[in-house]
Amino acid sequence: MSTSLDQIRDEQEVREPAPRKPARAARRFVAVVFDSDLHRSAISVFDQAVVGATNFATSVIIGRMCSRESLGAYYLALTMVLFVRGIQDQVISAPYMIYCNRRGGKSLASYAGSTFMHQLVILVIAVACLLGVALTLSTGLGSPGLTAAVWVLLGAAPFILLREFIRRFAFAHLRVYTAIAIDITVALLQIGGLILLAYLGLLSVAWVYCVIGGACAIACLGWFFAKKQPLRFVRRRFAADWIHNWAFGRWTLAGQLAGSLAPYTLPWILALAHGEAATGVLAACYTLVGLSNMFVNGVCNFLMPRAAHAYAADGLDGLRQVLRKTALIFAVGLGAFFLVVLATGDWLAVFVYGSEYAGCGIIMTLLAFSMLAGSMGATASNGLLAIEQPRANCIADICMSTVMLAVAFCTVYPLGVLGAAIAATTGTAAGAVVRCLVLFQATKVIRLGDQPEVIFP
Repeated sequence: MSTSLDQIRDEQEVREPAPRKPARAARRFVAVVFDSDLHRSAISVFDQAVVGATNFATSVIIGRMCSRESLGAYYLALTMVLFVRGIQDQVISAPYMIYCNRRGGKSLASYAGSTFMHQLVILVIAVACLLGVALTLSTGLGSPGLTAAVWVLLGAAPFILLREFIRRFAFAHLRVYTAIAIDITVALLQIGGLILLAYLGLLSVAWVYCVIGGACAIACLGWFFAKKQPLRFVRRRFAADWIHNWAFGRWTLAGQLAGSLAPYTLPWILALAHGEAATGVLAACYTLVGLSNMFVNGVCNFLMPRAAHAYAADGLDGLRQVLRKTALIFAVGLGAFFLVVLATGDWLAVFVYGSEYAGCGIIMTLLAFSMLAGSMGATASNGLLAIEQPRANCIADICMSTVMLAVAFCTVYPLGVLGAAIAATTGTAAGAVVRCLVLFQATKVIRLGDQPEVIFP
């Protein structure tokens, strides 16, 4: 009987040959196309495209309707908002993205409520700091446009920062559609308000920030009343959750301060050496190259919580699979963008902003390469956060800022905007290389079963 069964199995194998290679390739292609991670990443990229398009349109409206000095003042004021946003991301949002996946029910709701209260404290501190900057600029150190913009930011910045916190909060729970609804609301209100100001002849940097703050305020109120995520405010948990988050966030904050020091100082160095008009040119180039940054941010918004999920569920093997997939996406997408910028030169800048921005092709090419290098560093950075090694990121951040500032002090004064682009590219590339090496070493130690903390004192 057993012999006859073996014969039947052999005959079935002969009748049913192994699938051909084209069939296997087709199945793999379908699996990749319909992969849930890729699908959610695409939605996240779409959301970031909405944010990027809004910022891009705002920059173009200012650049077309106002002067290069106005665009420079807008960008300088924006660097202060971005600096504070980076701090809140690392102290508030990054720990929440990691630890919210380990809680549920009332525990998660109270943790979310504590995080929201921590965010309100950050907003109060930010307003106090902006008040100090506004008073300093009012003594005559800043241009009238920049000074007026900073005074307006006292009321607008809290809503801009709160909107960003809500976006990160939604991504932490993989609720991409909530972030999309918020960002589309802001986009419609912001661009519509700016067009109205331009039509009435009232467009200025100060009025621009009034419109941005108002649009973010309306979106934040809509989210709060929708109550997509339960919030429980338990007073005794506020301090305990802060201490718990601070153990993680202090290292991401240190990395943020070290990593953002040079990029946000660079425009101010350029303004001091060559004026706000030169900063306006750098802002225009950053904005155009930033069209690719919306792709980077869109993928990273989903990458961080996804990497944390993968490491918690499947360990290093799952994390490496997510990081490899992300690195490949960045290499293809941003590599193609770099080649397009290299081939077209300053055509896009002249087409969008006008002939006064001609001659910045090499600047845009350098910044496009900087975006490509930075995307590799961002992938490694999210991997380090997923394995709860925020201290390791500080090494790369310090390296990046040190190299960028050192090159800036040597090149910005003689070369102007080109020198700033060289400094930005050199620093970003150095930071990316160090970050990838640190991630490799950290995962190697974890694989051996040791404690990686001892390597990064």
